Amino acid sequence: MGLPRFAVVDVETSGLSTRRHHLLQIGLVTVDADGTVVDSWSTLVRLRRPWSRIGPRKVHGITRRSLRGAPR
Repeated sequence: MGLPRFAVVDVETSGLSTRRHHLLQIGLVTVDADGTVVDSWSTLVRLRRPWSRIGPRKVHGITRRSLRGAPR
């Protein structure tokens, strides 16, 4: 049996309020016991309402244009 692996999940949002702000991006990295990245995946998430604010672009680097073709 191989060494255990674990996943690290990262999300980017338009802010900190669960009522007012929205999920913008999800990222996942699988790491082995030595800390070596085995696999990674990420996706942008399209806004439910296109007029919603996307938050501080200087923090997350996500633009409204980049969200246009993203899955919901």
